[in-house]
Amino acid sequence: TAKIDADVVRRMAGVTDRSYLFHISDALEAQDAAAALAQLAQLRQQSVDVKRLTEELIAHYRALMLAALPGGQALLSGVSPEEEALYLQKGPEMGQREAIRAVNAFGSALEKMSRGTDQRIELELAIFSLTQPETAAAPVIIRQPAPAAPAAPQAFASAPRAYTAAPPVQAAPSVVPP
Repeated sequence: TAKIDADVVRRMAGVTDRSYLFHISDALEAQDAAAALAQLAQLRQQSVDVKRLTEELIAHYRALMLAALPGGQALLSGVSPEEEALYLQKGPEMGQREAIRAVNAFGSALEKMSRGTDQRIELELAIFSLTQPETAAAPVIIRQPAPAAPAAPQAFASAPRAYTAAPPVQAAPSVVPP
């Protein structure tokens, strides 16, 4: 009954089981788009607000990022002791780079949602993009032409130049087919 009492207290305090966040991030880490999207579909059937879920995913990946940071445990706040243990385990496994990539992807999706695009599609696109391997941007090399040798100074001409008109252009005769 101790577990039941703790669950009742959490629900009364407005804290619910957020294991779905770990299910989604585990699927993303495994590059399993189908599992992550299935979790999203299940949450939608439970009438979970997509925008709020996106905000929760941003906070979730922030916690993973902090857990991966040496000394970041002190910055984790608002999580249960069980969640903190999971963050401290999974954060270093994931690494800061992937956590930051996810925060950026979900942040971009949230921004697009606020401009009126379909919220579910934006979240699905962010989830799908995170299951794709990150491609390193190829360095852009701009080749500039070698500087030309400075031109020899020109003498100043004070006399006006004579204007010569170009010869008139004549139109080609039109040929009418028989």
